[in-house]
Amino acid sequence: MTNNTKGTLDWSLKDSKGNVIGSGSLAAGKGFTNTYNTLSKGKYKLKVTHRNGGSGSFYAAARTLD
Repeated sequence: MTNNTKGTLDWSLKDSKGNVIGSGSLAAGKGFTNTYNTLSKGKYKLKVTHRNGGSGSFYAAARTLD
C-alpha cells in the first residue's frame, strides 16, 4: 500500500468472518508491503480512513500465489 495523501492513513484488513488479519497506520508519502503466508480462501475487506478526513489517494494491491 502507498499513501499519496498529505496526512496519515489508518487501515485494517479483515477476513470473511470479520476477524482482523492486520492493521496499522501509514504516514503521508510512505508505503509498505505485508506478506501473509497462510490465509483461508474467501473475500477480504480492506478499510482505509484518513485521520483528518482529508482527501487524496492511496494505492493498494493484492496478489495470490498457488
